[in-house]
Amino acid sequence: IAQAQAAIAALTVDQQAASAQMAKAQADVANVQRKVASATTAADQFRAQATAGFLAGPAYRAATNEINDAQASQRSAQEAIAAQLQGDAQYMQLSAEVERTLAELNELRADDPPDQNALAAASAAWLDAKNAQSKRLNETMKADASITAAGHRVAAAIQARQALVNSFNHDLAASPQIASLNANVANEKTELASAAAGLASVQARRDSDLQQIGQLQSTIAAAQQAAAAAIAD
Repeated sequence: IAQAQAAIAALTVDQQAASAQMAKAQADVANVQRKVASATTAADQFRAQATAGFLAGPAYRAATNEINDAQASQRSAQEAIAAQLQGDAQYMQLSAEVERTLAELNELRADDPPDQNALAAASAAWLDAKNAQSKRLNETMKADASITAAGHRVAAAIQARQALVNSFNHDLAASPQIASLNANVANEKTELASAAAGLASVQARRDSDLQQIGQLQSTIAAAQQAAAAAIAD
């Protein structure tokens, strides 16, 4: 019992020391976590500022303006073809069929109660008419040289702007400033991992001391119980 009590005393001293070290280790971890957050924020802010400057710069704005102009030209060409088709007999016949089938569909919808079979057939007829009209419009637009050229211009403008974005992203990733900021973040994360490992080690030591103290106290209690039983006998 005396040996167990002495061991408990030694373990208690070590456990108290470990608890004090654990408090310091927890503070160290919290401090390094703040440093990691600060370093990460600095890197993010640099990227955001550089990106904002790029998006507001003349090259990106010119590329965006070219896309907008190209898309406007494309819409104008498409609208011109649509207007021309208003004088095309076949297209006008298809448009009239769309209107006729829609009118029939609306009449059936107004019935109370509507005939579901007739309604389904009328809806299918209207969709077929719409599809035929759209097919004629699309075929005419695909065959038009001005629309084709406008489409190529839009695609080229989008590709050119994306090339600018890719070049900016490449240069930003390779910049010394980003390299330094990223290195700082990596160093702080390494320090955080070390601090967390130190905290885990001292916590394991404290927990081990507490476990051993508990085991020794159980041993003492058992021995005292056995002694009391022996005296009683």
